Amino acid sequence: MKLKGAIRFLLCVVSTGMLVLAGGCSLANQNPTAPDSVLPGSVALPQVPIDVIFDDCDDNDNTNAWGGFWFTFNDGEINGISEVEPKRGETFTMTATLDGGFNGKSLYAARVKANVKSSAAVAQFVGIGILFDASESPKNLRDIFDGFYFWYKVENASSQVTLRASIKTADLDPSLTQLPSYEWTVPLGDAGQWKQIKIYWDDWLPCTYGCAGVDYEVSMTQAQALQFQTVSPVPWQGDIWFDYIVFFKE
Repeated sequence: MKLKGAIRFLLCVVSTGMLVLAGGCSLANQNPTAPDSVLPGSVALPQVPIDVIFDDCDDNDNTNAWGGFWFTFNDGEINGISEVEPKRGETFTMTATLDGGFNGKSLYAARVKANVKSSAAVAQFVGIGILFDASESPKNLRDIFDGFYFWYKVENASSQVTLRASIKTADLDPSLTQLPSYEWTVPLGDAGQWKQIKIYWDDWLPCTYGCAGVDYEVSMTQAQALQFQTVSPVPWQGDIWFDYIVFFKE
């Protein structure tokens, strides 16, 4: 869906209380720090309480409904040696579900292959993220939504794994990017099964890394990206899938 069309659509349906934004534009460059955007400008979040499908992945491109890029990351930026596929900095591509995905009808989902390796880095991890729009302009999530939910599954896992969801923010100090987060453990017995998680902002854990000077309430009004990453154990190998991400207001 083109940006102008998306805005017109938003204006038309905003009074219904449910907004479905499942489109996206195919963009040539997926670099999360300096995307080569063909969009004429950033997409404004709605200013009334509504539920928004952020991405259902079935358009099979590397952008979400607001035009932001999917990207991968790992501990390489802090001298780690963990491996992620697609590689950090490469254009992200969706993966065909083949079996219908989380609801039996889903065609595509976001998948990363993780190989978390022990190293001298402060932390060892692999992750996937989604910019809220191509310009990385800050978004006020706290005042608009109560939280978000999504579907995920883990395959080919070497053991159970603990995962973390967090929000990257536009704090003045660029090192202050780790907000309070939500963590959950996927037992090895759940491997290959699609599961849903619903997270309220009030469910975030206390911030434990890079927190000095962070004002949680202020930071939640400066959101730039949604991120998922591995936490433990190290080493760990497996495939992690995500699909149908929805921000909600109850």
